[in-house]
Parts: sequence; C-alpha cells; structure tokens
Amino acid sequence: MRANPAALSGLSVTLFGRQAQRDLLVATPRSKVVLTGDWSFSRLHTLLRLTRYGQYTESSNVASGDRTFGAKVITDLEASYDLSRRVSLAVGANNLFDVYPDKNGIVASDGSGLYGNFAPFGLSGGFYYARLGVKF
Repeated sequence: MRANPAALSGLSVTLFGRQAQRDLLVATPRSKVVLTGDWSFSRLHTLLRLTRYGQYTESSNVASGDRTFGAKVITDLEASYDLSRRVSLAVGANNLFDVYPDKNGIVASDGSGLYGNFAPFGLSGGFYYARLGVKF
C-alpha cells in the first residue's frame, strides 16, 4: 500500500493505520483446501467434508503485538435419511472434532479473547444439529 499523501500525514491523524492495513493483507489464510465426499445408498445419504485453513496473522498497532495462528483442519459430517419422497431427517456436525484456533499466547485485560479476535472457521468450536426437511 502507498503511504498517505504529505498533506494528510502532516495532520497527525491516522485514518487507516497499520492494524487496518494488515487486516486486509494477512488476517485471512493464503490457502484454503476443501475435500468433499458424498455417498448415497437407497434412502441413506452421507457427506464428509475436510477443510484445511492455512496460517493467518492477527495484527496489532505495533509489530510486537502481532500473533500468527497455525493451520487447522476442520471436519464436517452429515447423514440423512429420506423418510418419504418429500420428507427427510438429517443429523450432522460442523467442526465435528471441536477444533479451536491456537491460543493467542497473551493474557490481556483489554477484552481480547483466549483465541484472538477472529478465526477463518470461527471461535465457537463444534456445532451439532438435527434437521427435518420437507419438499413442497
């Protein structure tokens, strides 16, 4: 990114500082790989999805406050059964193995979370569900 023009720099007001700039450049993983498989037999259907998120960096206003979080693999699994031609029942899990980001390595009193402020796959761990589907 280009530096601010001299007229703005002379005001000593930072409109788009280091942290905001780096959030655009390094806060999302450079790689995301998804492998999906589905299988059906008669009325039974299954889906397995593995998603690998590469490392990402959560930036601070100063370089010493930056934290880099490692790559993680998230597993999603769903099984559904067709009860009739129009009704199906499914159970599943997003983030089946309850994977969390790396801990941020600091004890903060400013409200920062144990795992940082964001992650490409969320900060809440696994999500488990049952779903009844109806086709009209």
